[in-house]
Amino acid sequence: MRTKQRDLTHFDFSSIVAQWLAALRGYQMLFKWIHEFDAW
Repeated sequence: MRTKQRDLTHFDFSSIVAQWLAALRGYQMLFKWIHEFDAW
């Protein structure tokens, strides 16, 4: 049971990290678009 619980928490942590990376990428795209509009 203990090993199973540890795996579950590890999976949750990895999924959270993946979501954070995706969010950071999205923000980078947003900032890039803003800079492009400013250049106009």
